[in-house]
Amino acid sequence: MNRYRIVQALPWLFSFALIFWIGQSLPLVTLLESVSRVSLAQWGLWSLLNLVIILVYVLRWHCLCVAVKLNITFNHLFLLRQAGQLISFITPGPQFGGEPFQIYWLWKKFSAPGELAVLSVAIDRFFELWVNFAVLLLGLGVLMLTPTLNLGGWSAPAMTLALMFLVLSLSGWFLISPQGKISAGIKKLAQPWQHSPQLARIDGHWEDLAARLRKVIRAEKPALGRAFLLSLLGWGGMIVEVWLLLGFFAIRPGFIGLVLLMVAMRLAFLLPLPGGIGTLEAAIFWAFTTLGLPLAGAAAVIAMMRLRDMAVLLVGLFALRRIHQAGSAKVIAVGGKKSQGS
Repeated sequence: MNRYRIVQALPWLFSFALIFWIGQSLPLVTLLESVSRVSLAQWGLWSLLNLVIILVYVLRWHCLCVAVKLNITFNHLFLLRQAGQLISFITPGPQFGGEPFQIYWLWKKFSAPGELAVLSVAIDRFFELWVNFAVLLLGLGVLMLTPTLNLGGWSAPAMTLALMFLVLSLSGWFLISPQGKISAGIKKLAQPWQHSPQLARIDGHWEDLAARLRKVIRAEKPALGRAFLLSLLGWGGMIVEVWLLLGFFAIRPGFIGLVLLMVAMRLAFLLPLPGGIGTLEAAIFWAFTTLGLPLAGAAAVIAMMRLRDMAVLLVGLFALRRIHQAGSAKVIAVGGKKSQGS
């Protein structure tokens, strides 16, 4: 096994070691009994809610595609998103990883202009990150101001998250702000390399993307507002999903307990391990222990979430197959040239 494969295997080994360690503290003997108590109606309601959450995020991407003048069907975006989610799940950090493939598929399979494919995916991920960080910071603030939890030691993670949020916000401001003085400063720093043809091409593509982005922000404020509201709606759906799942096992942690569980779970997904394997289990175990909730309930919640992940991965495999079979789908850049997919 070469060094590269060893490095690839390390996150998976760490994830499964973490699962094994957490599993020793959970009453797994009651797991099947707990899950078997979930009624068919509850399964149906929970599945429907998860489908709605997925469709909300696909709708957000569709709104942004319309904003950048990329005409692609909702069904195709659904396939692209779920196939991208499949790739993101198996890469370190389950939130990201499939975006380059989504851009490639938009360009190769659906004949989307490359700059519009990049722009639509980039804006969608920006909304995803910015809203996630904003909601997590709000949740952390609520938790740190709750004296009964005694989470004063969380100041370092909160500061790290705040710094990431600030960097992301400043990056967005940089891209949409007038480029005169900023570009002049960057060109001055890059003066020794300005005669490089590769740098000139990169600079040209960057300026084109930034100009398109500023145009979208000026002309498509309603679409961007809808995308922001859909991001909040998606977060609301995830909160309702966890609250509903806890109710299946007669677990009522209260408002602060629900916030603690949501924040712990979402922070776990930001850690660089594939699929959040191990980190999600550790986050749920820690939250249940901190709140004094039954660990049998923690095991049941973990099992349900991993069953959901398996279903999402199966849908992702189906979507990936359909994308590779695509050969005649059409994408039209409004104001541009109609083209036939390969």
